[in-house]
Amino acid sequence: MEKINLKNFINNIVYLTVGCVITAFSVNYILKPNGLITSGITGLAIIIEKYTNINYSYIYYFATFIILIGTYLIMGKKEVMKIIFLSILYPTVLLVMQNFEFQFVENDIFLAMVYFSIFYGAGVGMILRKGFSFGGTDTIARILNKKLFPAVNVSYLMMAIDGIVLTIAAFAFGMNIALYSVIGQMIITKACDYAMF
Repeated sequence: MEKINLKNFINNIVYLTVGCVITAFSVNYILKPNGLITSGITGLAIIIEKYTNINYSYIYYFATFIILIGTYLIMGKKEVMKIIFLSILYPTVLLVMQNFEFQFVENDIFLAMVYFSIFYGAGVGMILRKGFSFGGTDTIARILNKKLFPAVNVSYLMMAIDGIVLTIAAFAFGMNIALYSVIGQMIITKACDYAMF
């Protein structure tokens, strides 16, 4: 029994790490080099980086730390355990991969957004398939649902949060980039669905 549990544990760690690497690859080597933006905590971190010059990986660390505290206080220890591993692993992978210069797509913003969305959605889908979470907008949405908006579906709250981030992105990066991000969100959703099932 212990051997089976250990094997499952190792398989989960490897699977989650691969999901993080795929997601970080899409951000570091496709999204960022092409001046694109996405929604969620990643998008918000990139927007803040633009105005503060603080590496977005560090901003992501800080944001997830705040979310972890909020999750513990409002949702409890059980929910924290679902996100704490990835809250540390994902920004660490982002940071490490920044040390290697590589650009997957050049001089074609639309193609870059398509590739980013496919890779990003696949990586996120792998994580969700195992029942884990990055501790991003989905966690914030669940917190808001529990404390402030119990009558509102979590998915609608997630859409609202992502909508706010993309609206800010429109001011920070321009309407064209924000529009690409909206298209990207649709592709991410589809890629995520395929990876989950």
